[in-house]
Amino acid sequence: MASFTFNGERRDYLVVLKGRKRPPWAPVQRNILKVPGLPGGYLQSTETDVRVLEVPVFIKGNNLTHLQRVKEDLAAWLVTDESKELIFDDDPTRTYYAVVDDTVDFEEIVKFGKGTIKFICPDPYVYGPEQTVDIPYDGNEQTVIVQNNGSAPTYPKFTVTFNQPTTFLDIITPSDYMRIGKPISVQETAVEKEQIVLDDNMSTLSGWGAATYVDDGVVTGTMSSNGNDFNASDYGTGTGWHGPAVKKSLSETIQDFRVEAYLKQHTASPNLIGRAEVYLLDANNAVIAKIAMMDAWAGVASNKAEVRLGDTTSPHYMVNTTGKTKTWWNDFQGVIKLTRIGKRFTAYIANITKDGRNKHFRTWFVGYTDVDEKYQMPLAQVQLHLGAYGTYPRTTQAFQRIRVYKINQNTEGGIPYIATAGDVIEIDHAQNSILKNGEPFLSAKDFGANFFALERGQTEIAVNPAGIATVEMTYRERWR
Repeated sequence: MASFTFNGERRDYLVVLKGRKRPPWAPVQRNILKVPGLPGGYLQSTETDVRVLEVPVFIKGNNLTHLQRVKEDLAAWLVTDESKELIFDDDPTRTYYAVVDDTVDFEEIVKFGKGTIKFICPDPYVYGPEQTVDIPYDGNEQTVIVQNNGSAPTYPKFTVTFNQPTTFLDIITPSDYMRIGKPISVQETAVEKEQIVLDDNMSTLSGWGAATYVDDGVVTGTMSSNGNDFNASDYGTGTGWHGPAVKKSLSETIQDFRVEAYLKQHTASPNLIGRAEVYLLDANNAVIAKIAMMDAWAGVASNKAEVRLGDTTSPHYMVNTTGKTKTWWNDFQGVIKLTRIGKRFTAYIANITKDGRNKHFRTWFVGYTDVDEKYQMPLAQVQLHLGAYGTYPRTTQAFQRIRVYKINQNTEGGIPYIATAGDVIEIDHAQNSILKNGEPFLSAKDFGANFFALERGQTEIAVNPAGIATVEMTYRERWR
């Protein structure tokens, strides 16, 4: 029997009856300017109102008492704070984004109920399935013709994976364009504002040596790699903080830098204790800074982020918090970054989605100016430590990647690269957003560029410079 799916869920006890009201288009309101002496008027504008769907339904319980429980479950399913996907069985390729409005006064007969559910769609459009189009490079041009069969314009999303450095990217239609960065003239020079000095994916311990110091603890046990992560195969023993630590020298010492530590620190139970720490060291093993994620509380499951400048004798804590709540970062799999340019330090923390799209969420950002120049030693080494405490059960923790960038300041007059091989930039025209490797990158957008729509019918799309990246476009056709 016919029913519907709402927010990805269905209910066997619900059947849709005849008499549904699904208007062929959303309500439109014409604003007419009346002019004395002129027949009719001028059409000033058109406004599209919310779409209303009225769905008569039949629900079934085992008896009258059970029917009340069915109604409670119905409310838990359908009453949401924001619009959710609504798909009817008889039209499975069309999606509405709806919330319930008003209530349902069910007519109850023994164990059955009959009433009408009213949905409203704040977004009045009806959507088709997501379509994916690659924009191919033929050795000369990188173009594609896209067909929009909907009755309304739709906004695409572009995922651009670069295979070489570039100072700009254009995505062009016959009537509009999107640009990030800046093209370079024959008289200008492209410059690297950042150069990668270390990019370790934790596949092997080759190049990593034993460390001897960790804060308030001892170095014990063994660090190992499973081919993807650094884990502690053995924490050793100790009454306080203890666990393995390894360090690696950089190919050169760096004054201005950005260190990115990708790590996992998952605490799921109040009795779990653990810490994952990255020490930034100078050539003499002095601590320039430490970045960490830890659960150090017995009886409470709560991860805390820490970004500290200096060692324990003269510290400045840029970050020392559990986030917006006590459990904000408890399932942490993300990145902690520390950047130093001159006297200015910035710290950034973010969880990263595990769906392959690498979106950042639960972010934290803070800056600090080292006026007294206490933390200005050149960066020469990076040290990793996974710690346990006494005999407490340990959190799930691992290092997944370490990157160190040298930041070049003497680049005035040059045009900076916006991306290099391996970078991924996502340009979402529906959300007016640009992300680079999961982080906001809207600052790179050209002032005159637009988050353009695909009009009804065919649209030719071109990418410049051609061949510098693979470009995937996704979009959903819309109907008024």
